[in-house]
Amino acid sequence: MVMRQLVIDNLDFSNKAVVACNASNIHGYVYKSVFLNVLSLPPEWVTEPDNVTVLEGDAATLECAAYASPNPNMTWVRLEGEERVSIHDEDPRYDIRDTKLVIKSVDDNTKGQYVCKATNKFGSLEAEAEVVARAKTVVKVGVSSKRVKARDHVSLTCLVRMDPHLQAAVTWFRDDVEVDFKDENYNLGRSENIADDDDEDDNDMSGEEDNGKHEKEVWVLEVMKVHGQDSGVYTCQAQTALDHDTDNLILTVEGQPFSESAALMAVCGW
Repeated sequence: MVMRQLVIDNLDFSNKAVVACNASNIHGYVYKSVFLNVLSLPPEWVTEPDNVTVLEGDAATLECAAYASPNPNMTWVRLEGEERVSIHDEDPRYDIRDTKLVIKSVDDNTKGQYVCKATNKFGSLEAEAEVVARAKTVVKVGVSSKRVKARDHVSLTCLVRMDPHLQAAVTWFRDDVEVDFKDENYNLGRSENIADDDDEDDNDMSGEEDNGKHEKEVWVLEVMKVHGQDSGVYTCQAQTALDHDTDNLILTVEGQPFSESAALMAVCGW
């Protein structure tokens, strides 16, 4: 008689399978199969929660899933200093959907560190993730309209307030067409003198409180010599990795002078 054993070390759920034994010689063979089912297993991660960065006021979703036998009990807590505050579905700030925790509106009271815990009678696991809130980008051009004379040098100022952890790409449009800065008549530059440039804009922030959450940048569009075709709706846009904002002003060019040839044609009736 020959005896053979199959030994599986560190049994886990991946070992769940049909195991077959086959014995044969010159006279034939015998075959026997058994189903190996893992019934007692401590929790193992299927999905661990990832860090999430969103805008203030937006929703955030954390996902956490584990396998265990018997099935694990999944719970969420929020870390407040050294205190662990349990999260329940009755809390109107949250929505627990199967493997997901939805934070309906991320603010100072709901951002921070969250812990997902999976537990059964054979053990427990914990995984931590951070929910980060960034301030929304705000763009202001200060005035709604501006009148200038033909051939004047014009500066259009755009105040951008953004979260200090984000970078903004600033673009100007005229009548929804991006200003071509390859044209030497236009120039875009950043002003370092924020205190002087944004005094008027600070008073026109529609009552929004800053609370020190924003970083300020002032971008100036210069038109070296305006002409009639420069009249239009100018839009300043600031784009970050999370959002964008725009503000508009109407530029009106008055008193477009005739060129000498145009004046001669007008006088002579050509």
